[in-house]
Amino acid sequence: MKYSLINCYSDYNKGDLGIILTTVRFLQEIDKDADITGISTYNYSDPFYHTQHKLLSKSIPVSPSIFGELNIGKRKDPFSKVLRFLWDWIRFKMMILFKSTFLLSSHEKKSFTKLKDSDYIISKGGSFLCDEKNLRIKMSLRRFMMIFNLINYLIPNSRIVILCQSIGPIYDKGSRNALNKIFEKCHKVVLREDYCLREYPYIHIPSDKLIIRNDIAFHLDSVPIDLPFKNFEKMKVGMTIKSVSATQKSQYENMMKTCIEHIIDKYDVNIFIYPHVTVDDDVEESIKVYRMLADEYKSNVTVFTDNYQSGELKYLYSHMDYFIATRLHSSIFAIGEGVPSLVIAYHGTKAQGIFHNIDLDEWVVNDYETDLSFLFDKMVKEFDKEKLVFKMKEDRKQTLECMSSVFRKVRW
Repeated sequence: MKYSLINCYSDYNKGDLGIILTTVRFLQEIDKDADITGISTYNYSDPFYHTQHKLLSKSIPVSPSIFGELNIGKRKDPFSKVLRFLWDWIRFKMMILFKSTFLLSSHEKKSFTKLKDSDYIISKGGSFLCDEKNLRIKMSLRRFMMIFNLINYLIPNSRIVILCQSIGPIYDKGSRNALNKIFEKCHKVVLREDYCLREYPYIHIPSDKLIIRNDIAFHLDSVPIDLPFKNFEKMKVGMTIKSVSATQKSQYENMMKTCIEHIIDKYDVNIFIYPHVTVDDDVEESIKVYRMLADEYKSNVTVFTDNYQSGELKYLYSHMDYFIATRLHSSIFAIGEGVPSLVIAYHGTKAQGIFHNIDLDEWVVNDYETDLSFLFDKMVKEFDKEKLVFKMKEDRKQTLECMSSVFRKVRW
């Protein structure tokens, strides 16, 4: 069968790439003849389309987006983005009105043909179906919804599967209604956690379409590389650090600094801070926290700046004794390798819901006032690693069973 994965983002977001690569591998496991293509989140005219999928393109061909990200080449000013969004919105409305693809570019038409020829169109995992209280993110959600609606109107027999996503928050009432209509037309909606349904009761997914599973990237294949550390005698603690909102930045950075100094004092550990999303400023923020440390602690801390691929990071994380993650998928990669992990939640319900799925609720940090040092000490004493390893084996089996039930052979 033919599958198209829409909304493929970036090699440099290691979690996103890990989601896609694992989805591809699982599709190949359940369907030996799977013909899989990716549809980028970037338009052909966007330089990012040509630079952000070099690793993914080694596994599947990646076609340009229809209604792509609003980078507009080198013009990233807000005015240009709004103009581009309005033009895409007009194009979308005109094509729906005339039931034609006449306003698609030649590259977009090729991508549309791939979607039309697919047995299943898969909106791959993540948490991009959400908005914020600002215009940029609201436009982003509307852009994502345009491709769903274009498919529904112009390819009426399509089978769209939302696979292993979190939904929300969605602040705009119009967006809520529009997204609920999309859910009604989906073949299946597989959520990676149900906390979003509890937290956001305005999300309505028909019960016959709804499945709760888990994040598929737990089961990404690790890729062995030469280890960039040699001392195996000391306890090793992995970390990921990211930039947070300006109003919380100082509190977050102090929480991380205090915890690092505490665990070095108490356990004489080596701490390794990894760059999990190099398309953002993870490296810069990690270096900033490192510089905040008292000098006597710095020799125990290493900040990596290499652009490791997803599977390589998972392999590196597997050599940690413990992990403290702000980037959600760094904790998912570590847990998938059986490494006890804390996760610092920062958006929506994804961390809380995913950790709840595997009975790890107590290891979620919900605010930056948490005593992270105390929680780490508790993890060292109480975390049941054997139970985690067993859960991961069961989770892999259940995810494959779920995908086998969703992606049945199509009979037209």
